[in-house]
Amino acid sequence: MSELNQPLEEQARQIIRDWLTAHTRSLRNLAREAGLQPSVLSRFLKGETTLEAGSAVKLYSVLQHTLSAIERKTFIVATGLLPLALAFSNDTMLMTDKHASPYEIGSRLMLAGLTQYDHKVYAEAIALFRTAEEIFGAGSSQAALAGCMIAQIFINLGDLHQAQTEAERVQQTYGAVMDPNTKAELYRIHTWVAYYQGNYGPAAQWDRARIKLGEEAGIERFQHPHFLGRIYYDLGCLGQSALPNAQLFQRAVDCFAQANQIDQRWGNETNQAFEHFRTAQVLHKQGDWQAARSLRAKARQIFNNGSFGGSIALLNIEVEEAKILLENDEFKRAKRKAEMALHGWAQAKYAKGIGDSLTILGELEYTQGNEARALEIFTAKLCIYPYDNHPSNRQIWEDIYYLEQEIIRREGRKFYQQLIQRIYRLAQHRQGYFTYLNRIITDRSLEIERIFGQLQSFLP
Repeated sequence: MSELNQPLEEQARQIIRDWLTAHTRSLRNLAREAGLQPSVLSRFLKGETTLEAGSAVKLYSVLQHTLSAIERKTFIVATGLLPLALAFSNDTMLMTDKHASPYEIGSRLMLAGLTQYDHKVYAEAIALFRTAEEIFGAGSSQAALAGCMIAQIFINLGDLHQAQTEAERVQQTYGAVMDPNTKAELYRIHTWVAYYQGNYGPAAQWDRARIKLGEEAGIERFQHPHFLGRIYYDLGCLGQSALPNAQLFQRAVDCFAQANQIDQRWGNETNQAFEHFRTAQVLHKQGDWQAARSLRAKARQIFNNGSFGGSIALLNIEVEEAKILLENDEFKRAKRKAEMALHGWAQAKYAKGIGDSLTILGELEYTQGNEARALEIFTAKLCIYPYDNHPSNRQIWEDIYYLEQEIIRREGRKFYQQLIQRIYRLAQHRQGYFTYLNRIITDRSLEIERIFGQLQSFLP
């Protein structure tokens, strides 16, 4: 070992030791969660050996969630993984390095993909993850993890159909070889896709499978019931469950409280803030507005303190508070908040967030009697986030039906047809609120045609 490398590796060892102390975890427990033999980790911490690239990646996948940005960078450099910023530009060199094993090349490409993912350069990230998956091969759990990352990117892009296709492909291809970490990640993706499509039954099944996996493997962070809480909350809002709404809301609060305890033990402040925020939503729905406001303020403070992803996470609070202002007929303030959130989500290229903001702006116009404007905004939302089974979209389609009836009653059938044609031209040319179609990567052309066809079918 060279004198230059030794101090760096000692920094990596110290990061691991500090992590074990901070989280009161044993070496054996960390090794199990990372999918490593305890002896590999033990020998590294004793200075008897270096970490092979694949082992370093597995460790990083566990540690990264609670390390600071500086610690993450130090760990990557100290364990010999190619610096993230350079890995992407040098991937061709890596592919032709005769001295690197396929596992090492795949691991480096994974890290390069994560770099592009963090910078929201999704097309390049997908290409890197697909290459890494091919290099790892069908017998590798790391190949499955690369596939999971591709599915996650399609979720971020708002292309839930493609995300589901990718998740099902990973399940079929790697089901027999996935380690607990990768399997839990796949279950989380299945949960997310089903939830955002409005398929609450399958979403709950996948989340419970993930929790059960965590219980069987003795890995606490897999037992996180956040999405179950959100499912209970949504079902309570919809009033379509056999259980009383009050019972559903209490289950939601219990899930968020349990998730918050896990977040505290793992030191994840961003997730803690989300538990406060989601609990606030339940309390507001139950009429405890003061407690809800206090929890939103607490979540906002955590996000403002610079937690990872905080600036984007704050947009969820802005959307929620815009809804509340709209409920209280504070139209100007509601519009300002919704438009601010819309701009932020557009910057992040996050289709669902853009759609949530447009929903509020459409409801605002509807409430003020601006039916034609509301119809335009609602249609733009459906084109950007076109999942009909999602509760928000089901409500929008109901609102559109009543809007159509009111417009035809007052202005006539011909006026309505001309209005739909005008809105269709806006969609074709990406004008008005349809300009936000340019801020997402996924092509919605087929969905636009389907949606306008459905609007025409409403005509008597």
